[in-house]
Amino acid sequence: MKNTILFFTILVSISFFACSDYNSESSLITEPSLERPIVGTPNNNFPYPFLFTFEKIKDVTFSRIDGKGTVEVYIKDDPSKYSDFYVTFEYIVDVPKELIYVQNNGEGVLVLENVRPEYITDINVYGAKIVDISREQVLPYGDGHKLAPLQIFGYKTEKENIHVYYKTFPYYVKFVFGELNTKSGDFLVFLAKPKGEEFVIPEFNKYGVFDLKLYGYVTPLERNSASE
Repeated sequence: MKNTILFFTILVSISFFACSDYNSESSLITEPSLERPIVGTPNNNFPYPFLFTFEKIKDVTFSRIDGKGTVEVYIKDDPSKYSDFYVTFEYIVDVPKELIYVQNNGEGVLVLENVRPEYITDINVYGAKIVDISREQVLPYGDGHKLAPLQIFGYKTEKENIHVYYKTFPYYVKFVFGELNTKSGDFLVFLAKPKGEEFVIPEFNKYGVFDLKLYGYVTPLERNSASE
């Protein structure tokens, strides 16, 4: 009887340590070094889940209103499918790209002001589908808000992951979006709030990334303080 009890005790111990090692290795592989939202807490300031991916909308055209510094963007897809939009522009000159939030007015026409239309060559529009967004999520900014481009030291790919490097991550940036250009298409991804001099964007290199841009949200007060 004692031998039987001893046998089961050893068996349970081996199973426990095996499971612990597996969970530890899995967390090292899949858990990036990021500050993530904790569901159900009052301090959750992130408006989207970590790695939430916005769909790039096809069949988008635009027209310039040069005298007013304004661009009108026309979406041929049904606008009622989306809760909100994010827009970036491609420029013929070295103008820092910004990520612009645009509320969905339901008309399929987005009006963006102060965007230097004379230099614009192309436009990218990303939409959050209504079925993917919780109605409880609240954005800290309104229509036309511009999220600032973030300078990175560089990035490298390792298997399916993308390692992004900073010299110093700005303390005043509240959260970050990544615009990834890949061989399989373009993606806009919510990255929560990176920390440290390196962070990982998991899985997206399986699409073959060849360019990466980051944009960050900064409150107006902290933006002014950082510029002083």
